[in-house]
Amino acid sequence: MGELLITPLEYALEGIDGGGKTTSIQRLERYYSQRGCNVVVLSGLSQTDFGKAIRKNIQKLNSMGIKGMKFLKEDIRRSYTSVNKRVADILLWDRHIYSIYAANAAFPDLSVIRNAEPVIPEPPKVFIMNVPPNIAWIREQLAQKGDHPITPEWLVAKHAKYIELLKTEPERFVEIDATKPLDEVFGQLVGIINRDLAKR
Repeated sequence: MGELLITPLEYALEGIDGGGKTTSIQRLERYYSQRGCNVVVLSGLSQTDFGKAIRKNIQKLNSMGIKGMKFLKEDIRRSYTSVNKRVADILLWDRHIYSIYAANAAFPDLSVIRNAEPVIPEPPKVFIMNVPPNIAWIREQLAQKGDHPITPEWLVAKHAKYIELLKTEPERFVEIDATKPLDEVFGQLVGIINRDLAKR
């Protein structure tokens, strides 16, 4: 790509479990790195000791409302401060604050999460990996990751909140049809990112 971009293109991948977020991010990182871009991947739940502690206590934190949510936001804030944005052409998030909103019925409005401390930057574009809950449930059962408890009812409720996000801020939230084969899903993402790169 030549010289680094002054400000990286920044995207978050969101959606219910089984939508292919992590797989797509891995493919995007490899694809753009091979084409000379410096790609930085961050997670809304980091692999630091702090992030691992959150994963271990996620149900308890979700039950604590605003107090619990602040721990989740703090992990994202720490991820932001851990990277020098000037070394990145593309910054990819595997989840961001929108996962907090979607996973927790205590937050009917995204603004509650946005305005709570710590206030953190948001990606200008968020890909919602849209897959129906029944398909997501089957995928998760086949994958058997078991990294956190999932129920069909929880997937339905979480999916509904992501659909609501698509309606409220169409300039930020972009729907990706994640029911398609992985190559087609990847093609949707690359098409959008390539158009953004061409504008730089």
